[in-house]
Amino acid sequence: MHHLLRTAILIVAAMIASALILATLFGLVWNVNLYGKRVVDFLPTQEVRAVIFHPTEKSLNEFPFIEDAPKDLEAVVVFKDFETAFFARDTEGSTDTLGPYSIKASSPETRSLIQQQGKSLSTDATFKSLHVQQGLDAKWTYLSTDSSDQSTSLLSRILKAVLIARSDGVALSYPNNGITVEHLNKHPSILDAPVSIPNMSDTFFIASFSNLQQSFLTLLQNLSAEDALVTEALLGTSLSYFGEGISLHYDILPLFQKTSSIQMSASGGVMNILLSGSINETIELHSILDRLHTTYELSLPSSIVTKRILDKRFSSIDIRHNKNMVVSSQYTKDGWLIRNTGLKRSTKGLCSATKADRFLISTTSDVIDRAILNQNTTRENSSAKITLDLSQLELLLPNLTSSHKEIERAFGTGALLYKSSQKGAIRKATLEASKKPLQLLDILNE
Repeated sequence: MHHLLRTAILIVAAMIASALILATLFGLVWNVNLYGKRVVDFLPTQEVRAVIFHPTEKSLNEFPFIEDAPKDLEAVVVFKDFETAFFARDTEGSTDTLGPYSIKASSPETRSLIQQQGKSLSTDATFKSLHVQQGLDAKWTYLSTDSSDQSTSLLSRILKAVLIARSDGVALSYPNNGITVEHLNKHPSILDAPVSIPNMSDTFFIASFSNLQQSFLTLLQNLSAEDALVTEALLGTSLSYFGEGISLHYDILPLFQKTSSIQMSASGGVMNILLSGSINETIELHSILDRLHTTYELSLPSSIVTKRILDKRFSSIDIRHNKNMVVSSQYTKDGWLIRNTGLKRSTKGLCSATKADRFLISTTSDVIDRAILNQNTTRENSSAKITLDLSQLELLLPNLTSSHKEIERAFGTGALLYKSSQKGAIRKATLEASKKPLQLLDILNE
């Protein structure tokens, strides 16, 4: 009997010891597993607004409500309710730890969102693509665009379509004095290319594109239907210079299917424009230019108005048709075919030049002559690059004075630079401006 009891006790003791050993091993494996996890492994996909990795002063400026952030943090997490959590690698003396991290959450409810199981941000396809592009120890911010507010400003909504498109998440970084925004674009329709930009003096606006037509159509696709209509209408008003009947889609955009540039200058209170580029079909090129010159000529006044004062009391207005007021000319220079249409004794008009598949279009012949003599090809590849002197904004957008203050608040009053390019499946856009700090969320929520 005693032998059986002793045997039973030994068996029970062995079972308890085995259970303790298994529990210890399980705990060790669990802890090892936890210590191998990253911050994003603990974050729920649907609840996160942003994750700031290795935060800096510039990246924290994007979220001014974040206060008293400790130094040497691994990450700062911003949730959709604007609550925050700080993750640090140093767990010594911490009362709240998870794996290799000490955690300081802004509220108990926020802390409860930080989990050890379930679908985490690290499994999100968009996040994974952006993270691979940035690298393990990079200083960058993941921003969920699903949580961004809809701006009441058309300008901000257009900028959002340009910078973010329809991506559900972007990567932010802060080189020099600017912001770089990267988003996933697996099927790019616009490829980077170098652009030949003819020299134009006193420019306040320079834009170059690898395919402006496709860039514009892509922008319209990324806008709401209503915003797309308004944007087209606003651009359409700028075509009134050529007269009535010129189509943005059929007469202007086909000129910009290949590398092209748009420049504007202001000298002595006079604004001049220079368009340059090339087109695949030379027959189509000359057909479009014929329509532009014809339409512009029909828009010009062909009558002389003379006002007389009779008997020092009564005025008389005499209107007489004079077909000689409108002049047209055509000649060649350095292999370029140059056409001029305008009013006699006027320095403004419509001037174009063609050479094989290349074209130049301007408001004056002097600008065309200078452009022919000064052709510069950049070595820098991009899909778009724009430089604008914001102090001259009224010349660029004379009919949108209500937007001037919005732009000034977002970018300041100095130079604004925008550049975009494609690398693999990632689309990159960089903004630089005189305003410091430059904040993407301020721009998009203006």
